[in-house]
Amino acid sequence: MIRYLKHSAINKKKWDDCIEKSNISRSFGFSWYLDIVSPNWHALVLDDYQAVMPLTWKRRYGLFYLIQPVFCQQLGIFTLQPETFIHSFLKHIPRKFLCVKISISNNEPLTDSNFTFKTRTNYILYLKKSSQELKREYSKSNAKNIRKAINREVMVTSCPKEESISFLQNEYHQLLGIRKKHFDVLNTILARGAKYGELECFGAYSGKELLASSCCLLVNKHIFMTMVASGKGKKARALFLLIDNMIENFSNRDVFLDFGGSDVESIAYFFKGFGAQRESYYEILYSPLLAKFLSFGS
Repeated sequence: MIRYLKHSAINKKKWDDCIEKSNISRSFGFSWYLDIVSPNWHALVLDDYQAVMPLTWKRRYGLFYLIQPVFCQQLGIFTLQPETFIHSFLKHIPRKFLCVKISISNNEPLTDSNFTFKTRTNYILYLKKSSQELKREYSKSNAKNIRKAINREVMVTSCPKEESISFLQNEYHQLLGIRKKHFDVLNTILARGAKYGELECFGAYSGKELLASSCCLLVNKHIFMTMVASGKGKKARALFLLIDNMIENFSNRDVFLDFGGSDVESIAYFFKGFGAQRESYYEILYSPLLAKFLSFGS
């Protein structure tokens, strides 16, 4: 039986046990992470937490809707069983949510005609190999760019979290217009996440100048990562050396690095050049009131 639970009724210990042992365990699904990105989230729960689905909701003009939170690429159905029950869970989303626009893991074909969806792309790299074995999977282009960064005297080392966050905020704002309040969320994720896992921040420097930076949060087996380079850092190929050092740091462990994915061909090529594997997920749109008029377009 699938039950709809409001936030106060969720047993977070049982919830987190399910997330930790599930077939798609990601840091995004843990209760503490959801509390940050979607305060007062609700849930669908199968039996005694054999499978769960977070409902990350908002309300506007008195209307309830589901939306994908910031710094939370994909959620979906986390289960202890082989089946993912994707259609059963989607059908149990309460009708009070007049619009659904969420991203869920693609572990089962989605055929329900009530939902408009697109298949999106993500890239992950399993690190249960030595750094030498992992480096042999690099493309010739990526290996060449790593050597270029070294020749330009770029150095990668640990970076204070505050410096890394400030750099990320500044560069992302210039590139994508991302607002400061979103980085307040990221700062909270990293601070609280360090209590549940491992937090590592890396910086690629030219002398004392920071050219590129990344924050890596390892929870369970999932490494959630944010990274960016300045214009000067891109010219110096700093990101290539930065990722190479991150891979070396986490190698020989039963964990995977989540690149965050991209449907942009050049970015996908960059990720694949480190040996990352493609995985897909669904971006779903559903509106009982506007189903005939809403779509993702071409």
